[in-house]
Amino acid sequence: MSLTKTSYSMITGAPFNVLDFGADPTGITDSTSAIQACLNKGGPNAAIRIPVGTYLLSATLNGFAGQHIYGDGVNQTVLQRYGNYGDTLRFTNIGSGSVRGMWFTHSTSPAPGFTTLANKATSGAHLHILNGQGVVIEDCWFWRMPVQVQIDQGSVIRINRCNMQGAWNLNASSAAQEGVACILLGVTNYCVLVDINNCYLGGYDGGPQSIPFVISDNGTQTVNFASSNAGSLYGVQVIGCEGLSIDSCYIGGNATNNIFFSPNNICSQIRIINNYFDSAGYNSPCVYFSPSVNGFYAAGVTINGNVFNGQLYSFQGIGSINTTGTQPAVVSFVINGNSFINGLGTAIFLNEAQNGIISNNQISSYNSRNLTPGGDTSYGFAIAIVDNVSVLLEGNIVGGNINSGYPGGYTYGAVSIAGTITNITEKNTVHNGTGTSANIIGKSDGFVVSVNNVNYNCSGIEDFVLTNTSSASIQIGLPSNPPKGMTITIKDAAGTAATRSIAVIGNIDGAVNLVMATNRMSRTFTWNGSTTWNITAGFL
Repeated sequence: MSLTKTSYSMITGAPFNVLDFGADPTGITDSTSAIQACLNKGGPNAAIRIPVGTYLLSATLNGFAGQHIYGDGVNQTVLQRYGNYGDTLRFTNIGSGSVRGMWFTHSTSPAPGFTTLANKATSGAHLHILNGQGVVIEDCWFWRMPVQVQIDQGSVIRINRCNMQGAWNLNASSAAQEGVACILLGVTNYCVLVDINNCYLGGYDGGPQSIPFVISDNGTQTVNFASSNAGSLYGVQVIGCEGLSIDSCYIGGNATNNIFFSPNNICSQIRIINNYFDSAGYNSPCVYFSPSVNGFYAAGVTINGNVFNGQLYSFQGIGSINTTGTQPAVVSFVINGNSFINGLGTAIFLNEAQNGIISNNQISSYNSRNLTPGGDTSYGFAIAIVDNVSVLLEGNIVGGNINSGYPGGYTYGAVSIAGTITNITEKNTVHNGTGTSANIIGKSDGFVVSVNNVNYNCSGIEDFVLTNTSSASIQIGLPSNPPKGMTITIKDAAGTAATRSIAVIGNIDGAVNLVMATNRMSRTFTWNGSTTWNITAGFL
Protein backbone atom coordinates (compact mmCIF):
# COMPACT_ATOMS: atom_id res chain seq x y z
CA MET A 1 0.00 0.00 0.00
CA SER A 2 1.33 3.47 -0.92
CA LEU A 3 0.01 6.52 0.86
CA THR A 4 0.27 9.68 -1.25
CA LYS A 5 0.07 13.41 -0.74
CA THR A 6 -3.35 13.35 -2.36
CA SER A 7 -4.56 10.63 0.04
CA TYR A 8 -4.47 12.94 3.05
CA SER A 9 -4.66 16.45 1.61
CA MET A 10 -8.44 16.15 1.47
CA ILE A 11 -8.46 15.61 5.22
CA THR A 12 -5.68 17.84 6.48
CA GLY A 13 -5.31 20.57 3.86
CA ALA A 14 -2.08 21.55 2.03
CA PRO A 15 0.86 19.90 3.81
CA PHE A 16 4.24 21.18 4.91
CA ASN A 17 6.91 19.09 3.15
CA VAL A 18 10.09 18.19 5.05
CA LEU A 19 12.10 18.40 1.81
CA ASP A 20 11.46 22.13 1.75
CA PHE A 21 13.36 22.40 5.05
CA GLY A 22 16.45 20.48 3.89
CA ALA A 23 15.64 16.90 4.91
CA ASP A 24 17.82 14.36 3.06
CA PRO A 25 15.77 11.45 1.60
CA THR A 26 18.91 9.54 0.57
CA GLY A 27 19.83 8.52 4.12
CA ILE A 28 23.35 9.97 3.80
CA THR A 29 23.12 13.03 6.08
CA ASP A 30 21.21 13.55 9.31
CA SER A 31 17.68 14.93 8.81
CA THR A 32 16.72 15.51 12.45
CA SER A 33 17.04 19.31 12.46
CA ALA A 34 15.30 19.69 9.09
CA ILE A 35 12.28 17.59 10.04
CA GLN A 36 12.01 19.35 13.41
CA ALA A 37 12.11 22.71 11.64
CA CYS A 38 9.21 21.58 9.45
CA LEU A 39 7.23 20.48 12.51
CA ASN A 40 7.93 23.81 14.21
CA LYS A 41 6.93 25.84 11.19
CA GLY A 42 3.71 23.89 10.68
CA GLY A 43 2.74 24.22 14.32
CA PRO A 44 -0.57 23.02 15.76
CA ASN A 45 -3.08 21.32 13.43
CA ALA A 46 -0.71 21.28 10.44
CA ALA A 47 -0.31 18.51 7.88
CA ILE A 48 3.30 17.34 7.69
CA ARG A 49 4.36 15.23 4.71
CA ILE A 50 7.50 13.10 4.72
CA PRO A 51 7.88 11.85 1.13
CA VAL A 52 9.57 8.72 -0.23
CA GLY A 53 13.05 8.25 1.18
CA THR A 54 15.17 7.19 4.15
CA TYR A 55 15.72 9.90 6.78
CA LEU A 56 18.47 9.55 9.39
CA LEU A 57 17.56 10.67 12.92
CA SER A 58 19.81 11.28 15.92
CA ALA A 59 17.42 12.96 18.40
CA THR A 60 13.77 12.97 19.41
CA LEU A 61 11.31 14.66 17.05
CA ASN A 62 8.66 16.65 18.93
CA GLY A 63 5.25 17.02 17.30
CA PHE A 64 2.54 19.60 18.02
CA ALA A 65 -1.12 19.34 18.97
CA GLY A 66 -3.38 18.32 16.13
CA GLN A 67 -0.56 17.64 13.68
CA HIS A 68 -1.12 15.00 11.01
CA ILE A 69 2.20 13.47 10.02
CA TYR A 70 2.22 11.07 7.09
CA GLY A 71 4.54 9.40 4.67
CA ASP A 72 4.10 7.76 1.30
CA GLY A 73 3.90 4.22 2.70
CA VAL A 74 5.86 1.86 4.92
CA ASN A 75 8.10 0.67 2.09
CA GLN A 76 8.52 4.24 0.86
CA THR A 77 9.04 6.56 3.85
CA VAL A 78 11.59 5.29 6.40
CA LEU A 79 12.64 7.06 9.61
CA GLN A 80 16.04 5.48 10.32
CA ARG A 81 17.26 6.39 13.77
CA TYR A 82 20.71 5.74 15.17
CA GLY A 83 22.02 6.22 18.68
CA ASN A 84 20.40 5.58 22.05
CA TYR A 85 18.49 8.79 22.79
CA GLY A 86 14.93 7.94 23.88
CA ASP A 87 11.73 8.47 21.87
CA THR A 88 11.81 8.71 18.08
CA LEU A 89 8.64 10.85 17.71
CA ARG A 90 6.95 12.34 20.76
CA PHE A 91 3.75 14.32 21.24
CA THR A 92 3.41 15.86 24.70
CA ASN A 93 -0.09 17.11 23.83
CA ILE A 94 -1.22 15.59 20.55
CA GLY A 95 -4.93 16.42 20.71
CA SER A 96 -6.59 14.89 17.64
CA GLY A 97 -3.45 14.33 15.57
CA SER A 98 -2.47 11.35 13.47
CA VAL A 99 0.58 9.43 12.22
CA ARG A 100 0.26 7.40 9.02
CA GLY A 101 2.22 5.59 6.36
CA MET A 102 5.79 5.39 7.70
CA TRP A 103 8.38 2.87 8.76
CA PHE A 104 10.08 3.59 12.11
CA THR A 105 13.31 1.61 12.42
CA HIS A 106 16.34 1.56 14.68
CA SER A 107 19.84 0.73 13.47
CA THR A 108 20.72 -2.63 11.98
CA SER A 109 18.69 -5.82 11.88
CA PRO A 110 19.91 -8.63 14.14
CA ALA A 111 20.29 -12.02 12.50
CA PRO A 112 19.50 -15.50 13.87
CA GLY A 113 22.28 -16.66 16.17
CA PHE A 114 23.30 -13.19 17.38
CA THR A 115 24.52 -13.15 21.00
CA THR A 116 25.38 -9.45 21.15
CA LEU A 117 23.56 -6.44 19.78
CA ALA A 118 25.15 -3.34 18.28
CA ASN A 119 23.57 0.07 18.92
CA LYS A 120 21.21 -1.26 21.53
CA ALA A 121 18.34 1.03 22.59
CA THR A 122 17.69 1.00 26.33
CA SER A 123 14.90 3.58 26.68
CA GLY A 124 12.11 5.25 24.81
CA ALA A 125 9.43 4.44 22.25
CA HIS A 126 9.32 4.90 18.52
CA LEU A 127 6.02 6.78 18.92
CA HIS A 128 5.08 8.27 22.29
CA ILE A 129 1.60 9.83 22.57
CA LEU A 130 0.42 11.90 25.54
CA ASN A 131 -2.87 13.73 26.07
CA GLY A 132 -4.57 12.68 22.86
CA GLN A 133 -8.23 12.77 21.92
CA GLY A 134 -9.24 11.26 18.62
CA VAL A 135 -5.76 10.04 17.65
CA VAL A 136 -5.17 7.74 14.66
CA ILE A 137 -2.00 5.66 14.18
CA GLU A 138 -2.41 3.82 10.90
CA ASP A 139 -0.47 1.90 8.26
CA CYS A 140 2.87 2.18 10.05
CA TRP A 141 5.66 -0.33 10.65
CA PHE A 142 7.90 -0.32 13.72
CA TRP A 143 11.20 -2.17 14.08
CA ARG A 144 13.15 -2.60 17.35
CA MET A 145 13.20 -0.26 20.39
CA PRO A 146 12.16 -1.03 23.99
CA VAL A 147 8.60 0.14 23.17
CA GLN A 148 7.15 0.60 19.70
CA VAL A 149 4.06 2.69 20.60
CA GLN A 150 3.37 4.15 24.05
CA ILE A 151 0.04 5.84 24.88
CA ASP A 152 -0.38 7.87 28.08
CA GLN A 153 -3.45 9.76 29.28
CA GLY A 154 -5.47 9.93 26.09
CA SER A 155 -8.90 8.96 24.82
CA VAL A 156 -10.49 7.69 21.62
CA ILE A 157 -7.26 6.32 20.16
CA ARG A 158 -7.11 3.96 17.20
CA ILE A 159 -4.09 1.87 16.19
CA ASN A 160 -4.95 0.29 12.87
CA ARG A 161 -3.12 -1.91 10.33
CA CYS A 162 0.28 -1.51 11.97
CA ASN A 163 3.17 -3.99 11.98
CA MET A 164 5.41 -4.09 15.06
CA GLN A 165 8.24 -6.57 15.29
CA GLY A 166 11.94 -7.12 15.51
CA ALA A 167 12.46 -6.10 19.14
CA TRP A 168 15.49 -8.25 19.85
CA ASN A 169 15.61 -10.45 22.92
CA LEU A 170 17.92 -13.40 23.43
CA ASN A 171 15.58 -14.67 26.12
CA ALA A 172 13.36 -13.27 28.86
CA SER A 173 16.15 -12.95 31.44
CA SER A 174 19.02 -11.94 29.16
CA ALA A 175 21.10 -8.82 29.78
CA ALA A 176 21.00 -8.34 26.01
CA GLN A 177 17.27 -7.75 26.15
CA GLU A 178 16.07 -4.70 24.25
CA GLY A 179 12.34 -5.10 23.66
CA VAL A 180 9.75 -4.49 26.38
CA ALA A 181 6.41 -4.08 24.56
CA CYS A 182 5.06 -3.46 21.09
CA ILE A 183 2.25 -1.35 22.61
CA LEU A 184 2.37 0.07 26.15
CA LEU A 185 -0.77 1.69 27.61
CA GLY A 186 -1.23 3.96 30.62
CA VAL A 187 2.16 4.40 32.29
CA THR A 188 1.74 7.95 33.60
CA ASN A 189 -2.08 7.89 33.67
CA TYR A 190 -4.74 5.60 32.33
CA CYS A 191 -6.08 5.75 28.78
CA VAL A 192 -9.72 5.73 27.71
CA LEU A 193 -11.24 4.03 24.65
CA VAL A 194 -8.27 2.50 22.84
CA ASP A 195 -8.88 0.35 19.76
CA ILE A 196 -6.09 -1.90 18.43
CA ASN A 197 -7.31 -3.40 15.19
CA ASN A 198 -5.85 -5.56 12.40
CA CYS A 199 -2.29 -5.24 13.66
CA TYR A 200 0.66 -7.64 13.49
CA LEU A 201 2.51 -7.68 16.82
CA GLY A 202 5.23 -10.26 16.36
CA GLY A 203 8.54 -11.37 17.69
CA TYR A 204 11.73 -11.93 15.80
CA ASP A 205 13.25 -15.33 15.03
CA GLY A 206 16.58 -15.18 16.81
CA GLY A 207 17.77 -18.78 16.67
CA PRO A 208 17.73 -21.64 19.19
CA GLN A 209 17.44 -21.23 22.94
CA SER A 210 17.58 -23.79 25.71
CA ILE A 211 14.63 -23.15 28.02
CA PRO A 212 14.65 -24.66 31.55
CA PHE A 213 11.51 -25.19 33.62
CA VAL A 214 10.58 -27.26 36.67
CA ILE A 215 7.74 -29.72 37.18
CA SER A 216 7.16 -31.30 40.56
CA ASP A 217 7.22 -34.98 39.61
CA ASN A 218 9.95 -34.86 36.94
CA GLY A 219 12.24 -32.08 38.19
CA THR A 220 14.07 -29.59 36.00
CA GLN A 221 13.47 -29.98 32.27
CA THR A 222 15.30 -28.32 29.39
CA VAL A 223 13.87 -28.01 25.91
CA ASN A 224 15.91 -26.60 23.03
CA PHE A 225 13.62 -24.81 20.61
CA ALA A 226 14.91 -24.79 17.04
CA SER A 227 13.15 -21.47 16.42
CA SER A 228 12.90 -19.47 19.61
CA ASN A 229 10.90 -16.35 20.22
CA ALA A 230 13.13 -13.32 20.33
CA GLY A 231 10.44 -10.70 20.44
CA SER A 232 9.64 -8.09 23.03
CA LEU A 233 8.55 -9.26 26.45
CA TYR A 234 4.94 -8.29 25.67
CA GLY A 235 2.90 -7.73 22.55
CA VAL A 236 0.64 -5.37 24.52
CA GLN A 237 1.21 -4.29 28.13
CA VAL A 238 -1.72 -2.61 29.87
CA ILE A 239 -1.02 -0.65 33.06
CA GLY A 240 -4.14 1.51 32.96
CA CYS A 241 -6.93 1.65 30.39
CA GLU A 242 -10.71 2.05 30.51
CA GLY A 243 -12.35 0.75 27.36
CA LEU A 244 -9.80 -1.35 25.45
CA SER A 245 -10.55 -3.33 22.30
CA ILE A 246 -7.98 -5.66 20.73
CA ASP A 247 -9.60 -7.09 17.63
CA SER A 248 -8.46 -9.21 14.65
CA CYS A 249 -4.74 -9.02 15.40
CA TYR A 250 -1.87 -11.47 15.08
CA ILE A 251 0.15 -11.49 18.31
CA GLY A 252 2.98 -13.99 18.69
CA GLY A 253 6.62 -14.75 19.37
CA ASN A 254 6.84 -12.67 22.53
CA ALA A 255 9.38 -13.57 25.17
CA THR A 256 6.84 -13.52 28.03
CA ASN A 257 3.18 -12.66 27.27
CA ASN A 258 1.22 -11.69 24.18
CA ILE A 259 -1.00 -9.41 26.31
CA PHE A 260 -0.01 -8.53 29.88
CA PHE A 261 -2.40 -6.73 32.24
CA SER A 262 -0.35 -5.30 35.14
CA PRO A 263 -2.64 -2.53 36.40
CA ASN A 264 -1.74 0.11 38.96
CA ASN A 265 -4.71 2.24 37.89
CA ILE A 266 -8.16 1.78 36.34
CA CYS A 267 -8.24 -1.21 34.01
CA SER A 268 -11.76 -2.06 32.85
CA GLN A 269 -14.15 -2.75 29.96
CA ILE A 270 -11.79 -4.90 27.94
CA ARG A 271 -12.61 -6.76 24.71
CA ILE A 272 -10.14 -9.28 23.28
CA ILE A 273 -11.86 -10.77 20.25
CA ASN A 274 -11.04 -12.61 17.02
CA ASN A 275 -7.26 -12.59 17.48
CA TYR A 276 -4.65 -15.23 16.69
CA PHE A 277 -2.17 -15.81 19.52
CA ASP A 278 0.88 -17.59 18.16
CA SER A 279 2.77 -18.57 21.30
CA ALA A 280 4.12 -16.63 24.24
CA GLY A 281 7.30 -17.28 26.22
CA TYR A 282 8.16 -20.33 28.25
CA ASN A 283 6.39 -20.64 31.60
CA SER A 284 4.02 -17.85 30.57
CA PRO A 285 0.39 -17.39 29.50
CA CYS A 286 -0.49 -15.75 26.20
CA VAL A 287 -2.99 -13.45 27.99
CA TYR A 288 -1.99 -12.77 31.59
CA PHE A 289 -3.63 -10.80 34.41
CA SER A 290 -1.29 -9.93 37.31
CA PRO A 291 -1.73 -6.57 39.11
CA SER A 292 1.36 -4.55 39.95
CA VAL A 293 -0.50 -2.96 42.89
CA ASN A 294 -2.87 -4.86 45.18
CA GLY A 295 -6.45 -3.64 44.82
CA PHE A 296 -6.22 -2.84 41.12
CA TYR A 297 -7.45 -5.49 38.72
CA ALA A 298 -8.87 -6.01 35.26
CA ALA A 299 -12.69 -5.76 35.30
CA GLY A 300 -15.37 -6.29 32.69
CA VAL A 301 -13.22 -8.54 30.49
CA THR A 302 -14.52 -10.37 27.40
CA ILE A 303 -12.22 -12.85 25.65
CA ASN A 304 -14.13 -14.26 22.69
CA GLY A 305 -13.49 -16.01 19.39
CA ASN A 306 -9.68 -16.16 19.65
CA VAL A 307 -7.25 -18.90 18.63
CA PHE A 308 -4.48 -19.71 21.10
CA ASN A 309 -1.65 -21.72 19.53
CA GLY A 310 0.94 -22.54 22.18
CA GLN A 311 3.45 -23.87 19.62
CA LEU A 312 4.44 -26.57 22.16
CA TYR A 313 6.15 -24.15 24.58
CA SER A 314 3.69 -21.56 25.89
CA PHE A 315 2.38 -22.72 29.25
CA GLN A 316 -1.13 -21.30 29.35
CA GLY A 317 -3.44 -19.60 26.92
CA ILE A 318 -5.02 -17.45 29.67
CA GLY A 319 -3.72 -17.02 33.22
CA SER A 320 -4.20 -14.84 36.28
CA ILE A 321 -2.63 -14.39 39.72
CA ASN A 322 -2.19 -11.57 42.22
CA THR A 323 1.30 -11.77 43.70
CA THR A 324 0.96 -8.45 45.56
CA GLY A 325 -1.84 -9.22 48.02
CA THR A 326 -5.23 -10.86 48.51
CA GLN A 327 -7.43 -8.90 46.10
CA PRO A 328 -8.51 -10.53 42.82
CA ALA A 329 -6.51 -10.33 39.60
CA VAL A 330 -9.54 -10.26 37.28
CA VAL A 331 -13.27 -9.80 37.95
CA SER A 332 -16.46 -9.87 35.89
CA PHE A 333 -15.01 -11.82 32.99
CA VAL A 334 -16.30 -13.95 30.12
CA ILE A 335 -14.04 -16.44 28.33
CA ASN A 336 -16.20 -17.79 25.52
CA GLY A 337 -15.85 -19.52 22.18
CA ASN A 338 -12.06 -19.70 22.01
CA SER A 339 -9.84 -22.46 20.63
CA PHE A 340 -6.73 -23.65 22.47
CA ILE A 341 -4.14 -25.98 20.91
CA ASN A 342 -0.51 -27.06 21.39
CA GLY A 343 -0.09 -25.76 24.94
CA LEU A 344 2.78 -26.92 27.12
CA GLY A 345 0.53 -26.79 30.19
CA THR A 346 -3.02 -25.99 31.27
CA ALA A 347 -4.93 -23.87 28.75
CA ILE A 348 -6.89 -21.70 31.23
CA PHE A 349 -5.28 -21.29 34.66
CA LEU A 350 -6.97 -18.72 36.91
CA ASN A 351 -5.88 -17.79 40.41
CA GLU A 352 -7.85 -15.18 42.35
CA ALA A 353 -10.57 -14.61 39.76
CA GLN A 354 -14.13 -13.56 40.60
CA ASN A 355 -17.54 -13.42 38.93
CA GLY A 356 -16.83 -15.10 35.62
CA ILE A 357 -18.07 -17.42 32.92
CA ILE A 358 -15.85 -19.91 31.06
CA SER A 359 -18.01 -21.39 28.32
CA ASN A 360 -18.04 -23.04 24.91
CA ASN A 361 -14.27 -23.22 24.54
CA GLN A 362 -12.52 -25.97 22.60
CA ILE A 363 -9.30 -27.10 24.31
CA SER A 364 -7.09 -29.80 22.82
CA SER A 365 -3.46 -31.00 22.98
CA TYR A 366 -2.70 -29.32 26.30
CA ASN A 367 0.34 -30.80 28.06
CA SER A 368 1.39 -31.43 24.49
CA ARG A 369 4.99 -32.41 25.26
CA ASN A 370 3.79 -35.16 27.62
CA LEU A 371 6.14 -33.89 30.32
CA THR A 372 4.26 -35.26 33.31
CA PRO A 373 1.19 -37.41 33.99
CA GLY A 374 -0.45 -34.66 35.97
CA GLY A 375 1.66 -34.12 39.04
CA ASP A 376 1.40 -30.39 38.48
CA THR A 377 -1.96 -28.69 38.08
CA SER A 378 -0.29 -26.27 35.69
CA TYR A 379 0.33 -29.14 33.28
CA GLY A 380 -2.41 -31.61 33.99
CA PHE A 381 -5.73 -29.97 33.15
CA ALA A 382 -7.56 -28.15 30.40
CA ILE A 383 -8.94 -25.68 32.97
CA ALA A 384 -7.63 -25.07 36.48
CA ILE A 385 -9.14 -22.53 38.88
CA VAL A 386 -7.71 -21.83 42.33
CA ASP A 387 -9.16 -19.53 45.01
CA ASN A 388 -11.98 -18.34 42.76
CA VAL A 389 -15.39 -16.90 43.66
CA SER A 390 -18.62 -17.20 41.66
CA VAL A 391 -17.45 -18.82 38.44
CA LEU A 392 -19.58 -20.82 36.00
CA LEU A 393 -17.92 -23.32 33.67
CA GLU A 394 -20.28 -24.61 31.01
CA GLY A 395 -20.22 -26.30 27.62
CA ASN A 396 -16.46 -26.63 27.21
CA ILE A 397 -14.97 -29.37 25.01
CA VAL A 398 -11.61 -30.60 26.29
CA GLY A 399 -9.08 -33.35 25.68
CA GLY A 400 -7.73 -35.09 22.62
CA ASN A 401 -4.49 -34.33 20.90
CA ILE A 402 -3.44 -33.56 17.36
CA ASN A 403 0.06 -34.99 17.82
CA SER A 404 -0.71 -38.60 18.67
CA GLY A 405 -4.21 -39.16 17.41
CA TYR A 406 -7.69 -38.93 18.83
CA PRO A 407 -8.70 -39.76 21.48
CA GLY A 408 -6.10 -39.80 24.21
CA GLY A 409 -2.62 -38.52 23.54
CA TYR A 410 -0.90 -36.14 25.90
CA THR A 411 -3.93 -34.56 27.54
CA TYR A 412 -4.87 -35.50 31.09
CA GLY A 413 -7.56 -34.00 33.30
CA ALA A 414 -10.52 -31.88 32.31
CA VAL A 415 -11.15 -29.35 35.11
CA SER A 416 -9.35 -28.84 38.43
CA ILE A 417 -11.00 -26.77 41.17
CA ALA A 418 -8.80 -26.15 44.21
CA GLY A 419 -8.04 -23.82 47.09
CA THR A 420 -10.67 -21.62 48.72
CA ILE A 421 -13.68 -21.60 46.41
CA THR A 422 -17.18 -20.13 46.66
CA ASN A 423 -20.10 -20.65 44.28
CA ILE A 424 -18.21 -22.60 41.63
CA THR A 425 -20.33 -24.53 39.12
CA GLU A 426 -19.10 -26.77 36.32
CA LYS A 427 -21.58 -28.22 33.85
CA ASN A 428 -21.78 -29.81 30.43
CA THR A 429 -18.08 -30.48 29.98
CA VAL A 430 -17.42 -32.73 27.00
CA HIS A 431 -14.25 -34.70 27.63
CA ASN A 432 -12.79 -36.21 24.47
CA GLY A 433 -9.90 -38.27 25.66
CA THR A 434 -7.10 -38.10 28.20
CA GLY A 435 -3.87 -39.80 29.07
CA THR A 436 -3.82 -43.13 30.83
CA SER A 437 -3.05 -41.72 34.28
CA ALA A 438 -5.88 -39.21 34.38
CA ASN A 439 -7.92 -38.63 37.48
CA ILE A 440 -10.41 -35.87 36.68
CA ILE A 441 -11.58 -33.89 39.68
CA GLY A 442 -14.30 -31.31 39.39
CA LYS A 443 -17.46 -29.88 40.88
CA SER A 444 -20.38 -29.62 38.52
CA ASP A 445 -24.08 -30.02 38.00
CA GLY A 446 -24.12 -30.92 34.32
CA PHE A 447 -22.73 -33.82 32.38
CA VAL A 448 -19.28 -34.98 31.43
CA VAL A 449 -18.42 -37.04 28.37
CA SER A 450 -15.39 -39.14 29.16
CA VAL A 451 -13.41 -41.23 26.68
CA ASN A 452 -10.62 -43.80 26.97
CA ASN A 453 -10.23 -45.34 30.39
CA VAL A 454 -10.62 -42.26 32.58
CA ASN A 455 -11.31 -42.43 36.31
CA TYR A 456 -13.48 -39.63 37.69
CA ASN A 457 -13.81 -38.52 41.30
CA CYS A 458 -17.03 -36.62 41.87
CA SER A 459 -17.06 -33.60 44.13
CA GLY A 460 -20.37 -32.01 43.20
CA ILE A 461 -23.85 -32.51 41.78
CA GLU A 462 -23.12 -34.18 38.49
CA ASP A 463 -24.60 -36.06 35.56
CA PHE A 464 -22.17 -38.18 33.58
CA VAL A 465 -22.50 -39.43 30.04
CA LEU A 466 -19.72 -41.97 29.72
CA THR A 467 -18.28 -43.33 26.48
CA ASN A 468 -15.52 -45.83 27.22
CA THR A 469 -13.42 -46.90 24.25
CA SER A 470 -10.76 -48.84 26.17
CA SER A 471 -10.85 -52.47 27.20
CA ALA A 472 -10.74 -51.64 30.90
CA SER A 473 -13.53 -50.43 33.15
CA ILE A 474 -14.08 -46.83 34.21
CA GLN A 475 -14.22 -45.96 37.91
CA ILE A 476 -16.51 -43.22 39.18
CA GLY A 477 -15.86 -42.18 42.77
CA LEU A 478 -18.87 -40.81 44.65
CA PRO A 479 -18.29 -38.12 47.33
CA SER A 480 -18.01 -39.50 50.87
CA ASN A 481 -20.02 -36.86 52.74
CA PRO A 482 -21.87 -34.46 50.40
CA PRO A 483 -24.90 -32.32 51.27
CA LYS A 484 -28.10 -34.25 51.90
CA GLY A 485 -30.17 -34.72 48.75
CA MET A 486 -27.28 -34.40 46.29
CA THR A 487 -27.95 -36.43 43.15
CA ILE A 488 -25.55 -37.89 40.64
CA THR A 489 -26.64 -39.60 37.43
CA ILE A 490 -24.32 -41.97 35.57
CA LYS A 491 -25.18 -43.24 32.10
CA ASP A 492 -23.54 -45.56 29.58
CA ALA A 493 -24.21 -43.52 26.46
CA ALA A 494 -21.94 -45.63 24.25
CA GLY A 495 -23.72 -48.89 24.93
CA THR A 496 -20.45 -50.64 25.82
CA ALA A 497 -20.89 -51.33 29.54
CA ALA A 498 -21.39 -55.07 28.96
CA THR A 499 -17.77 -55.39 27.84
CA ARG A 500 -16.32 -52.20 29.37
CA SER A 501 -17.99 -51.88 32.71
CA ILE A 502 -18.44 -48.80 34.88
CA ALA A 503 -17.45 -49.29 38.51
CA VAL A 504 -19.22 -46.84 40.83
CA ILE A 505 -17.19 -46.47 44.02
CA GLY A 506 -19.05 -45.68 47.26
CA ASN A 507 -21.52 -46.94 49.86
CA ILE A 508 -24.59 -47.63 47.72
CA ASP A 509 -27.82 -49.01 49.26
CA GLY A 510 -25.84 -50.60 52.05
CA ALA A 511 -23.33 -52.28 49.76
CA VAL A 512 -19.85 -51.22 48.82
CA ASN A 513 -19.52 -50.18 45.18
CA LEU A 514 -21.70 -50.98 42.20
CA VAL A 515 -20.74 -52.34 38.80
CA MET A 516 -22.83 -51.14 35.86
CA ALA A 517 -22.36 -53.86 33.23
CA THR A 518 -25.45 -53.63 31.03
CA ASN A 519 -25.39 -51.65 27.80
CA ARG A 520 -27.17 -48.28 27.97
CA MET A 521 -27.55 -48.67 31.73
CA SER A 522 -28.37 -45.55 33.77
CA ARG A 523 -28.47 -44.97 37.52
CA THR A 524 -29.30 -41.90 39.61
CA PHE A 525 -27.80 -41.84 43.10
CA THR A 526 -29.09 -39.62 45.96
CA TRP A 527 -27.22 -39.04 49.22
CA ASN A 528 -29.39 -39.79 52.26
CA GLY A 529 -27.56 -37.36 54.52
CA SER A 530 -25.98 -40.06 56.65
CA THR A 531 -23.84 -42.85 55.26
CA THR A 532 -25.43 -44.15 52.08
CA TRP A 533 -26.15 -43.32 48.46
CA ASN A 534 -29.58 -44.59 47.41
CA ILE A 535 -30.42 -45.56 43.85
CA THR A 536 -33.46 -43.38 43.17
CA ALA A 537 -33.89 -43.71 39.40
CA GLY A 538 -32.47 -45.40 36.37
CA PHE A 539 -33.05 -47.66 33.42
CA LEU A 540 -31.42 -50.51 31.52
